[in-house]
Amino acid sequence: MERRKFVRYEVLCKVKYWKPGNAFRKYSTQSFNISLGGIGIKLNNLFVGAKELDLLIYAPFQRLPIRAKGRLVWHDESNERAGIQFTNIPWTSLKTLIRQSA
Repeated sequence: MERRKFVRYEVLCKVKYWKPGNAFRKYSTQSFNISLGGIGIKLNNLFVGAKELDLLIYAPFQRLPIRAKGRLVWHDESNERAGIQFTNIPWTSLKTLIRQSA
């Protein structure tokens, strides 16, 4: 049985991600869900051994992207989808994004 701490909301938005300290090499993708604890993204590049990531989340109803930091907590066997747990994200921006998506 799966135990999730937070409800997931189906949110499709553009996401850029990169290894901290390597911002010149950003990867663009799309989310498939979001919660208060993290975000699910479609992978187009898996960083071997990378655990920490910097993120820009382009929310549909917000003018500026949300800057966040996260930790890779899972990816599927085909490396097509992954779950990122937020380690730092502006609380008000996240609440607004979820409220607009619910």
